[in-house]
Parts: sequence; structure tokens; C-alpha cells
Amino acid sequence: MGADVEGRHDEKTERPSLQPAAAAASAAFSALKISKQNKQGLDRAVAELQHLLGVLDSHLKLRTYLVGETITLADVTAACCLLLPYKYVLNQTLRTYFINLTRWFLTCVNQPEFQAVLGTVRLYEEAPGGGVLEMDFKAELPEKEEIEEPPPKSASQLKKEAKKKEKLEKFLQKKEKNLQQQGEKKPKAEKKEKKDLEIITYDIPTKPGEKKDVTGPMPDSYSPQYVEAAWYSWWESQGFFKPEYGRRSVSEPNPKGIFMMCIPPPNVTGSLHLGHALTNSIQDSLTRWHRMRGETTLWNPGCDHAGIATQVVVEKKLWKEQGKTRHDLGREPFIEEVWRWKNEKGDRIYHQLKKLGSSMDWDRACFTMDPKLSYAVQEAFIQLHEKGIIYRSKRLVNWSCTLNSAISDIEVDKKELTGRTLLPVPGYKEKVEFGVLVSFAYKIEDSEEEVVVATTRIETMLGDTAVAVHPKDLRYQHLHGRKVQHPFTGRLLPIVCDDFVDMEFGT
Repeated sequence: MGADVEGRHDEKTERPSLQPAAAAASAAFSALKISKQNKQGLDRAVAELQHLLGVLDSHLKLRTYLVGETITLADVTAACCLLLPYKYVLNQTLRTYFINLTRWFLTCVNQPEFQAVLGTVRLYEEAPGGGVLEMDFKAELPEKEEIEEPPPKSASQLKKEAKKKEKLEKFLQKKEKNLQQQGEKKPKAEKKEKKDLEIITYDIPTKPGEKKDVTGPMPDSYSPQYVEAAWYSWWESQGFFKPEYGRRSVSEPNPKGIFMMCIPPPNVTGSLHLGHALTNSIQDSLTRWHRMRGETTLWNPGCDHAGIATQVVVEKKLWKEQGKTRHDLGREPFIEEVWRWKNEKGDRIYHQLKKLGSSMDWDRACFTMDPKLSYAVQEAFIQLHEKGIIYRSKRLVNWSCTLNSAISDIEVDKKELTGRTLLPVPGYKEKVEFGVLVSFAYKIEDSEEEVVVATTRIETMLGDTAVAVHPKDLRYQHLHGRKVQHPFTGRLLPIVCDDFVDMEFGT
């Protein structure tokens, strides 16, 4: 061990300074009588070891490991340095001076990774050679502080403790009694009947159109039924919602401007929902704001016939109540049924809009099947047709087997099929097969030769406009530029070349 074992003097601290491993080994080897050292060198080693153990014990007072929350290389190195002192120097008495360090050391050496290398580490119990080193080492340690006995308690303190003890005994007796009664069934507590909150209403007689009497006392709590009652009919009678309000006619110029808005007409097939309440509240706020600015203001109400949706609902109602279809009734009687449905449902929608307080001019309410609106739609389509913007032609459409009519894309529920699927089709008792490849042939123009085409949607062949083949497909190279004839319409379809075609699959 050379100079390290003999020790060196730290001039700055006036404390013997050895490497930790050297100090630990020097003390352990002396205890085991493996090496002989002079008294001065041994004292330095013991003093240095004592100092190092004290520093580590203080450092580990509030820590589990030397650095961080897990074992690191620092813990491995330090534990190995202290292995000899803990096995051959520090007996049970000495370890009591380094409780934190001993706790850390035992935590480390009992880890599976340590035990795999070191085996089971047993702490030192008896000093080898009569314990000479132990006595020298122990002499350097600070003596434990004597614990002073607490002063005698006063009479008031003893009285308080007696009261606490008495309370504790009562609590324990009560707890024991409750445990004994646990087996007994306790009668169920009767449910308290919920009292319906009284709804406060406005009961002062007020004719429709008359102003509400506000001279009476207000209710103690807010009641929408009380606050909203009788106001709307008075607003209508005063003409507040009409664009003519405050002027002789609607055509009279208004320097403050004009604001007119048509309600997005709700479908007559049902009732208003929360979404309608939200959007109508926003529109009403805008309308009232422009009206308060003095502008000529109109918010025009109305509802939509909803086309096919209304027809389906009315047909179901007709079949349920009368067992008839629209074909059994005929066109005109069926339209009358639709109007009756509209009057019933439309009135309910208008009533809901009024309950929301919507400031609309109800004398101008519209229905999308009204003659003037139907005429306007027809006129718009005629003008668009005359300008060439829209035209009439034959195209592939969504055909409803139930309605026997073409329907828009918005009325169609699209469903992806991954293979053969049986689906119910109106008018068929058994389910119809979909999602399978069907092959059919197109004849080449002025030839008996055919081109076989495969598709999962055989019905779409009525709308075919061409047949595509791969330009490098040897089977069809002699047909490039030729035409095929449609088997039903007789229409000639060109054969076109496209790299997109999969030669292994087909055309």
C-alpha cells in the first residue's frame, strides 16, 4: 500500500488524509493482522476512516442513495470500499454511531446484482485478535448524548390526560357496541317524498293583444312562465315585427337603411330541436339590433316541405291509418294529405318559434309549396335552361325501388362491401346478392368477336361510355381504336388504352 497506507498530512485542514479505499483496507488489515503498521500510521488510518464514515452518514441522513433515487456507480464504488470495514472492523456497537450509513450499506449489498458477485455479506460481530483495534477505534468516536428525562407533569396536565383517557374508553365501548349490533338488520329509512316545486304563473286576466299588467308584485323566484306570459301577442298587435312599423309604407325611403332576412326554413316533417333554438336566437338578436337602429327590418318566417322526406312520412301515416298507398289515393288526394300534414306540423313549428320570442312578421309566412314559391322555382329553372346553364339529358341516377323515383345523393346511404353480401331490397321477398363479380360481353362493331367485362355493379353498365384495356395487353392490341356495341341501347363505345388497367384482372 506504500505511502497511501502510511498516510499523508493535509496542510489545509490539518486532518490526516488517505484515499477511502486505503483507509478502509488499512484498518481492516490491521484488525485481521495481515499487515503490520506503526502506531502513528494506524491512528491516521482509523481517524481518516472515522471521518469518512461520519461524512457519509451525514450525507445519507435524508437520502436513500448517494446520488439520485436509484443505485449509481457512486454507490457501487463506495459500498465496495466499505465492504472490509463492515465485515471485519465495525461491530454492532460501532455501527450504532453510523445508522444512516449502515442502512444504505445493507440496502446496496442486499440487491440481487451485489449478491450475485459478493454473495451474502455478514456484518462483523466480534473483533479478531481480542478487539485491540476496536478499542482504539471506539475511543475516537464521539460519545452519545445522554437523553434528559422530561420534567414532572403538572396537576393540570395530568387532569387533561385523564379526560383524554376517559374519552378514549367511551369511544372504544361505543365501537364495541356497534360491532355487536352489526348482525342485526336495521330498518330501512323511509324515502322522503320529493315535493314538486310550485310553478309560478301569470294569472292576471289579459286579453290577447293587450299589454301585460306589470304593476303587481314580482314573484320571489324567477319563473319563465310568469315573465314571458302575454308579451308576444302584444308585440304582434303593435306591429313591432313588421317592416312598416314607424312609417306609412314599406316602400317609403329610410335613410338609416334596410335589413331583410329569410329564416332557413325548418322541415315540416318534425319539431324544432336545440339546434334550431340556437340559430334562431342568433338571428333574432341580429334582427332586433337592426330594428333598434331604426332600419326598415323584416325577418321572414316559413317552413320547407322537405320533398321526399315529407312524402315518406305521409305515406307511412297513410298506410298505418288507412292501409292505402299514394297510388291507391291518386295524385290530387295524396297532395291534399300532404297539405293536412303540413298544417298540423307547420303550426306546431310556428308555435315553437313564437315561444322562443322570434320577432318575425307572421303575415308574410311562407311554405315552399305555396303557388307563388312554386312559380318562382319554375321560373328560375326556365331561365337557367334558356341561358344554357342547365340542360336535360340521360344520366345515371339514384333510383329508389320503393318510391319508384330518382333521389338525390343526400338521400342515399353509401355502404362499402368487402365481399359477397346479401341485402334487403324493397319489392323483393328474399335478400339480393351484392359484392360479387359479374361478367358480360360487349360485341366488337361489325364483328362476331367479343370483349368480356367484369364488374360488381352490373346495373351501372347502362351508363358505360367506353371500354378500357392496357396498351401492352397482347389479347387486345388488335382492337385498339375499335368500338363495341352496347347490348341494350345499341350505343357504340370506343375501346381506349390506359396504363391504369390491371392486365391480370381484366378490362
